[in-house]
Amino acid sequence: MTGKNPESSVIYIFMDVPLFFRPSLFFKFISDLATGKVNLFKGPLNYQDGKPFVKAGQPAGDKQIWYMEQLLQGMDGESSVK
Repeated sequence: MTGKNPESSVIYIFMDVPLFFRPSLFFKFISDLATGKVNLFKGPLNYQDGKPFVKAGQPAGDKQIWYMEQLLQGMDGESSVK
């Protein structure tokens, strides 16, 4: 998944149909995110350099996500803070 290619993003595509063409599924997805039923930051997740961010099966907390040391594997962009 990359932020530069909406056609390959998790939110954009659902069963080969853009979610904005399926409003009921889109709003259910948003609702599930809000209630915690869906968690996009559930491990295993690694930083771009391969260092573990979240262990398998564990969710990342809001502060962990906000203060990430670098981007995660699969994210595009410069990862280190200078």
